[in-house]
Amino acid sequence: MSATPDPARTPPVSDTYWNWAALGVALVGVAGSLWLSIVMDLKACALCFYQRSFVMGVAAILAVGLLAKVRAAGLLSILCLPMALAGLLIAFFHVNLERTKVLECPEGVFGWGTAPGQSLALYLVLAVVLCIDLAGGKALQISLIPTAGAVVLGVLIALGCLKSNPPLAKAPDKPYPSDQKIEICRPPYVPPEQ
Repeated sequence: MSATPDPARTPPVSDTYWNWAALGVALVGVAGSLWLSIVMDLKACALCFYQRSFVMGVAAILAVGLLAKVRAAGLLSILCLPMALAGLLIAFFHVNLERTKVLECPEGVFGWGTAPGQSLALYLVLAVVLCIDLAGGKALQISLIPTAGAVVLGVLIALGCLKSNPPLAKAPDKPYPSDQKIEICRPPYVPPEQ
């Protein structure tokens, strides 16, 4: 018996470019998260914490996988997909709370939109990069069943996080002080109708 691997059963080798790109995107998310807390002195609400945790998890999986030289095409991307999709769905939900004026959130890094808006943009880019890696070239040999399972798992994780999220604070009875900056996502003051 020889120890030579069967080429038909050996996973294709990936060019890891898309994994490195996804790691770069995830590290930008981690850096942005730390910048918001440490440099801008903002406090993360529960929805922000979920988004931060998922991007840190994606960065960790990609970093360890790339350092360990995981080369099976699409493997790292499919492992990251549930967390990236959960983060994307939570960011979308968070931005929708802003859009519908249920929450008002602090500005993001460099004042380019709000923190949840930046998170949503980052997760969109991350999801696209992971999907390009899964759909491109040699990665096509990954079965649709694990990919569909990763998507379902991401949706279930997001729903679980949103369902277990603490209830939002009630809107204040009086306006916030005019000199108080928004340092955490909060319900806006709504003047009573007369």
